[in-house]
Amino acid sequence: MAWLVPEFRCALRKSQGHCEELAKRKRRMEDRFWFVNDDDLTLAIGKVVRESALMDELLRELIGDLLGEASDVVWILFEGQTSEWLATTPKELLKLVDPVNRKWAKEEHEKLISIIGELGLLRRLRNAVVHGVWLRDPIAYEEWAGRPWGNVSDGTPIYYCFRSKQRDEPEVRELSIRDVEAIAEKYADVRVRVVAHFRSMMNAIGYRWDVTPLPRW
Repeated sequence: MAWLVPEFRCALRKSQGHCEELAKRKRRMEDRFWFVNDDDLTLAIGKVVRESALMDELLRELIGDLLGEASDVVWILFEGQTSEWLATTPKELLKLVDPVNRKWAKEEHEKLISIIGELGLLRRLRNAVVHGVWLRDPIAYEEWAGRPWGNVSDGTPIYYCFRSKQRDEPEVRELSIRDVEAIAEKYADVRVRVVAHFRSMMNAIGYRWDVTPLPRW
């Protein structure tokens, strides 16, 4: 019976190796469901939060400048408003303060509205990356939104952002870390262009000789 011992040991080693391989496979599968813990992603999301907050603050000031002296009375109405409200209100105010284009040409209205309109996509992406949770693999979901600016290799990891939505299917987006950084950069770009164009509009009507429009920006 001694001859069985080497055979048994061999079978035992094979069994142990098989179990270890199964354990590795299980860990790999679990990793696909596990939440992402990536410092670079966290930093990129922080940039989006910062830039979107700056954009909201700029729009509050822009609304105040459009209202002129009336803003001293009604400023409370646009404090604490949503990003969407802040982005759509300038269009309505332009109709109110310059209904027949005496202050500014129609093209000036349209250009400002067009630049601010770029915030629509950025706001949706911002809400997803800020309020969503991040997974390594979309294995639990059959469909997801592709990367917003094309599936181009940028050298950074690609993750999947899951955001629960009230009375609707969950929103799942595929985003690389570079994509998230790009959201912040595009917010900053819109901000710079809004400031430049609005200043040119206000200076054209002799805003104030001693104060630059939107002085903090």
